[in-house]
Amino acid sequence: METEFLKTGIEGFDTLLGEQGIPKGSAIVLMGGPGSGKTLFSLQICKNLAELNKKCLFWSLNEDEEKLKSYFSQFGWNIPENLAFIKGDTYAIAKEVESIFLNKRGVVPYTTPQAGFFDLLKSQTPEFFVLDSLTAISSIFASEKQMYRVYLEELFNFLRKKKITSILICEEVKDIEKYEAKVEEFLADAIIILYNIRKGSARARGIEIFKFRGIKHERKIVSMEITDHGIIIYPQQELLEMM
Repeated sequence: METEFLKTGIEGFDTLLGEQGIPKGSAIVLMGGPGSGKTLFSLQICKNLAELNKKCLFWSLNEDEEKLKSYFSQFGWNIPENLAFIKGDTYAIAKEVESIFLNKRGVVPYTTPQAGFFDLLKSQTPEFFVLDSLTAISSIFASEKQMYRVYLEELFNFLRKKKITSILICEEVKDIEKYEAKVEEFLADAIIILYNIRKGSARARGIEIFKFRGIKHERKIVSMEITDHGIIIYPQQELLEMM
């Protein structure tokens, strides 16, 4: 079967993917520290796809709907009708994680709590989904790593089965010279890392497609800029050379 692709519409990014875009149904982990542009990058793809009549859902555990909509005002974007925002409930997610884990161990019948991801994704059936963030979920279960891993496996498998293309945000700073993978990254189809590097009194932004299973992509860290109209990526400008 021929692979379907979704072009992100972010200037320069699809070039890093051979102009094809993202394979439909991919589960992508987007990583980066504070101020690296993770939320904006995800929102911009949502906006672009929704304008192409793709149903998009942005689920945030960190920011409410009004805050997310303020990005659109800031960059002069219209909010497409096909884009929905939901403020997640960390308590409901915690109960969902616990329920799935116990079910896997044969302790209790599995029932999805109200406002859990699985019920929502079944009812909404988006073509493109953003979760902001996995870090917020993992922090709830900092001492229960096995429980968190089981939940992640269920979530990634569910997204693939439903062919929902997704971005799952991780709020983590990655050392540009040293890389240490986490459980989320082993389960993901792709890892994209955003950098916000300080050099003297200046900062430079960059983006790297660290891995993308099944497709050819550029293997370098390139320059990224946040302009008055959103993110632009410069595929020919390598960040380390600029620094």
